[in-house]
Amino acid sequence: PADERETMIDLKAERIASYALSVGVVCLIGALLAGVNGILVAVLLLASLAISELVKASAQIVYFRQGA
Repeated sequence: PADERETMIDLKAERIASYALSVGVVCLIGALLAGVNGILVAVLLLASLAISELVKASAQIVYFRQGA
């Protein structure tokens, strides 16, 4: 089981990844309203989900190295 330091790092990284994902979703909703192709928006939405997971993993690495 994870100790409280690991749990805190996971929560901090999840918060940063959630911000990244929400920015991507809001931008893509705006693009959809502007008339961009729906298939392209769906692909970019999947890409923003993948990017948010990369952001989460990167944030975890940084927090573990900092010892936060």
